[in-house]
Amino acid sequence: MEASAVGARVRSARKKARLTQVELAKKARIEQSSLSKIERAECAPRASTITAIARACGVTTDELLLGKARAQRKAV
Repeated sequence: MEASAVGARVRSARKKARLTQVELAKKARIEQSSLSKIERAECAPRASTITAIARACGVTTDELLLGKARAQRKAV
């Protein structure tokens, strides 16, 4: 897991969710300064933090960690 790539994906997910850092931090129950450090790749987030950010942004942890978009379900 490369911190700069994860940080960029966190920032992208936050912006797609139309959230500010303050709003996302509040929804994910983390400090805004921690979120800023994650986005700038100054620290690697814990698994629990990634999970909270993903839930708050409406994405999967795979999207944040690996860049893999949620699989589209096809109607049968």
